[in-house]
Amino acid sequence: FTAVLVIFVWRRRSVPGALPLALAMLFTIPWALGAALEVAAVDVSTKIFWVKFQAIWILPANTAVLCFVLEYADPGRWLTRRTLTLLAIPPLLYFFLILTNDTHHWLWLDFQFDGFIQPLYGTGTWVMVGYNYVLTALQVIVLVRLFVRSPLHRWPVALFLSSRLVMFVAYRLDLTNQN
Repeated sequence: FTAVLVIFVWRRRSVPGALPLALAMLFTIPWALGAALEVAAVDVSTKIFWVKFQAIWILPANTAVLCFVLEYADPGRWLTRRTLTLLAIPPLLYFFLILTNDTHHWLWLDFQFDGFIQPLYGTGTWVMVGYNYVLTALQVIVLVRLFVRSPLHRWPVALFLSSRLVMFVAYRLDLTNQN
């Protein structure tokens, strides 16, 4: 379904916000694939691999969603090269930390298996979670501002905020292994 939406949005990439939205959805495809493969994996080491694989895509997806929201709410104002460069730094740094975690354990201290994988998170994971929350808060602030100022955008913004709430709850449940 997400792949079909990526194609649909890509065909309309001249619309403000379409390109970041396509990227956000594109980043969710490997994350969803990793989640499915984690569940399907038989041995623990493979499950751990897929947990780490999923982690790669969370921050870029949320960053792309913020870019979509900024472009949708006020086209051409916020998404400058400088802003995009600054927003790209944390996901790239996080990707590097994922690749090198076995040497420093800043993201995952260890993994336990009790029917499902339970990561023991390090400080770096909590920093990333906090950063993700900041990105989500910025999205909500921009969208609420758009909701208040533009009656034409109220339904799309309400739907998008509802979807963000569902994703936030799902992410929080996944993070605390309450699934």
